[in-house]
Amino acid sequence: ITFDRSYFHEASMTFHGKVHFANPVCSSSSVSHGDYFYEELDCLLHFSGSGRYVRKGELRWKLATSTPNEAYPFPLDGTWEVQYSHGTSMVLHVQKHLFAVDGLKYRIVIDEHHRPRFVWPGTLVGENVEQTSDQQIHPGTCGPAVGETLHWETTSIEYERIIWKRLSTNLDNCWKSFNILAGNFVYQKCNQLPGTDQPSVPSYHNTSLWGNTFCQLFTVGLASYHFLEPDSDGNYQAYISYESPKTEAWPSLDNGDRVPARVPFRNITFEPETRTFKGDICWEEDYGTAWMGESKWSYEIVFDPTFVFIESGTVGRSMGESHMFGVDLIYINAAIETSLRTSLASQSTGEYFDVVREWRDSNASTGTLQMLGQVAMAVMGDRESMIDFNI
Repeated sequence: ITFDRSYFHEASMTFHGKVHFANPVCSSSSVSHGDYFYEELDCLLHFSGSGRYVRKGELRWKLATSTPNEAYPFPLDGTWEVQYSHGTSMVLHVQKHLFAVDGLKYRIVIDEHHRPRFVWPGTLVGENVEQTSDQQIHPGTCGPAVGETLHWETTSIEYERIIWKRLSTNLDNCWKSFNILAGNFVYQKCNQLPGTDQPSVPSYHNTSLWGNTFCQLFTVGLASYHFLEPDSDGNYQAYISYESPKTEAWPSLDNGDRVPARVPFRNITFEPETRTFKGDICWEEDYGTAWMGESKWSYEIVFDPTFVFIESGTVGRSMGESHMFGVDLIYINAAIETSLRTSLASQSTGEYFDVVREWRDSNASTGTLQMLGQVAMAVMGDRESMIDFNI
């Protein structure tokens, strides 16, 4: 969708956009599903401070309007107040004789006697309730006028009689709102490969460090390590990613700036025989400030023979004691599920123990084995990915 009008207020990280559809759009890819048609969208979004995800927002869709006539054979279209026999009421919008209540969709049918009817699910499994009216809706008419009523009877004991009072014969200025809230919808920025429409998902390389991504806490972008394949000049690069929204809980740099999304390793070396990577994170040199009092981190990382996990190593700090990989820091390959789907293809317990035994023989620490074991069990159970790829 391209917005006709839009505005972004940077101070509050708020976006407001509007679009009018020359041809009404359906909320489903299939018109036969019975979803509404809309002619306008009003979008209000409040982004996180980094702009990486939407904190909250509202999508307001304007229902497409129409007027019942001989050329448009839906005389009951419009807005109705529904009054139930037990005293409750509600408002519903009918479009092309379709409407929705509590997420369920209904279609009104005019039978051969010009009487409207439709069915809805009852309280018992497999039970359908039929709702019918004796009032005739003749072709070329609009049905009850505004203020008039349509009386229904049902086959349900709970709702023996229902009355619809017409509020309008069209859907002018009728909107449906959808809230974007934490725990409801999650919209997150996609990191895309240059020149493609595909998100950048980590890939697994079992014979080389380069091209692999290693993450902690099953999350890419939560201080994950990215080792890029060589560029056209044969140069190798690596960086730490702070692109996950979860990093917003972490402190800012000491000068108050946000932690950069990607922080490059400097002074890179890699020894293939020992699978040992060395590199520095130079906070003071690259950004003119420290982070949590630290001006520089010096990494020495040893990988297992098939680059599934970080076997050992240290992070030397300018202040305080070094962090130990396998103890303080547990990192695994973010694309390990790809390999495990082959290794655990038969989903047998024996295969699982063979894989775990191989990791243990490669000097995986207890914490690393626990993390890898959770991923393996998820793969064997055909569950969704354990890894949050931040896409």
